[in-house]
Amino acid sequence: MMIERENETMQPHTGLHAASVEGGASLARSPIRTGLLATAAAFALLLATPAMAADLAASEISLAGNLGHSATVLQDGRFNQAALAQREMSQFAQIGQSGSNNQLQAIQSGQANLLQAVQVGSDNLAWITQSGSFNTINLNQHGATNTANVTQSGAGNMAFIEQFGNGNRADVTQLSTASNAVVRQYGNHSIARVIQY
Repeated sequence: MMIERENETMQPHTGLHAASVEGGASLARSPIRTGLLATAAAFALLLATPAMAADLAASEISLAGNLGHSATVLQDGRFNQAALAQREMSQFAQIGQSGSNNQLQAIQSGQANLLQAVQVGSDNLAWITQSGSFNTINLNQHGATNTANVTQSGAGNMAFIEQFGNGNRADVTQLSTASNAVVRQYGNHSIARVIQY
């Protein structure tokens, strides 16, 4: 795992693969909404899980811009990958991965966007793009080969995605202000597409 902040590089210890980075002197966090409690509980469970060959996991955190970025990545298992880029002001992200071959890529830009994501199982994929201000994404993937593609721009949007099963796909695009999207997929091979203008 490599953590980069401006021209700094750190190599953490092996074992439970964890990275936590905060940038700037002040941290503006959006209040955690009711729908985010499930991810917070899953994230806490991941913290309590014993480490298993986590040295094969990879995460990269890139912080750029003004004040207040915060990022936490916890990985347990084999060949999990997380890439997070935070730009502009006060981005907040918590990412947890347990199992094998899970992949998450997130780009946060704008101001005070919140991402909480948990991937448990194998071969789950997530692509996250947040721009604008005060947008929230809560993603839970449990199972195998689930895919989520979430794009937010504008302000005050909230997307809550749960995938429990195998081979599910959720595409959520929010391009307006104060939109809410809830996608719950239980079972196998479901497809959901949400576009909010």
